This record gives sequence, C-alpha cells and structure tokens, in this order.
Amino acid sequence: MQHGLYNTQQAFNFPSYSGNISLGRSIGTATYFSRTPAGLSQSLYRRKRLQAASVTINLQFSRAFTNDLDGAAYACERLCGVVGELYWIGEYIGKYCVESVGISPVIDGDGIAALGVSLALREGRVPSQFKEISIKTMERT
Repeated sequence: MQHGLYNTQQAFNFPSYSGNISLGRSIGTATYFSRTPAGLSQSLYRRKRLQAASVTINLQFSRAFTNDLDGAAYACERLCGVVGELYWIGEYIGKYCVESVGISPVIDGDGIAALGVSLALREGRVPSQFKEISIKTMERT
C-alpha cells in the first residue's frame, strides 16, 4: 500500500500511517466599486476561479521507525521543491509540489529522540505541450 510522495526519481514513504493530513480548497473573488443610482457607494464581488488546493501534513518520526533520525531529517529537507504524486494510506490524493518543510526535533541524551515534520504542499499540474506541426510547400517531381 502506497503512503507517501512519489515521483520518477525517488519515493518518500511516510512513517507507518502516523500523523495527520489536512486538505484545503479556496475560491478567489474580484472586487469592484460602483455607485447606485441614488449616488451611494457599493462594493460588487464576483467569483473568479478555483485556487490551487493546499495540503498540510504533520508527521512524527521516532526511533521505532528508523534508527537514523538525522538521515530522516535530511531526507525531509530535500523534499522542498519536489513535485510528486501524493498517496495517503493507499488513496491517491493528486499531484502536489512541496512548498515548505518544517522540522522540530526532540533531543535527549542520545541525540535526536523524535522528529516532528510539517509539510506544506500546493496542487501542481503539468502543462500540456503544444502539438508539433510542420508546414511544407508542395514540391514538383
């Protein structure tokens, strides 16, 4: 079962279904100012378009998940700017770009005991490429 962010170069698996996910969607508006026939000022709002979806994922890494929490922190930092397909407990969420990564380590006498990671993602899309065409003149044979 897939549980992580996957792209063609690498896969980042989230730890054993821990953590939480928050999905968001918003709609933008445009504001116009006008006067009524009586001369009063009024604001007019018009719905513009759907904004790109946002996702926030909070994860907890512990020594039970991996003995190399330093490596896990480094792997999380490298996620910033990565575009991939997001899966949460086997369910496909969509294609997203990691906008920011927040890391909060818990330190004890042996080094990093636990790692809290917060990922902020934004919906991504791959623009469709123009079809390549060629125009030739007729040639006499």
